[in-house]
Amino acid sequence: MSAPHENTEATPDLDELLQLDEPPAMSTVPVRLTEAGTFWPLPNRRVRIDEQICNDTDWIQIVDGSKKRSVARIMTSGNPMRVKVSTSGIGMAWPVAEPFIVTHTQAVFVQCATAGQTSTIGVVEEFWAD
Repeated sequence: MSAPHENTEATPDLDELLQLDEPPAMSTVPVRLTEAGTFWPLPNRRVRIDEQICNDTDWIQIVDGSKKRSVARIMTSGNPMRVKVSTSGIGMAWPVAEPFIVTHTQAVFVQCATAGQTSTIGVVEEFWAD
């Protein structure tokens, strides 16, 4: 009786097997409602909570760009913040204790809007997938 075959080669991951830059598009299922119905969203699968202190000279990336993010809520305490979604431009001032709600997938950058001061920026991100 011969010994079982041992595979000593590395197993490729899915990206290597598909050899794609982007994952394939998910197929859709057409739905036609014939009467009124009630729909409940599923709960998000995970959450990230963080707090950072920023100054008025450096932009910090408070949330990464993520296709799996459902929503992010960003809020400042102490001083107003400036918010933007690109690395260029001056962004927009946002008031204290008023949540900035993000439902898009882009990264978000913040800084303190008050010259010579700092802001404490809190973020709660909810993700629909791991």
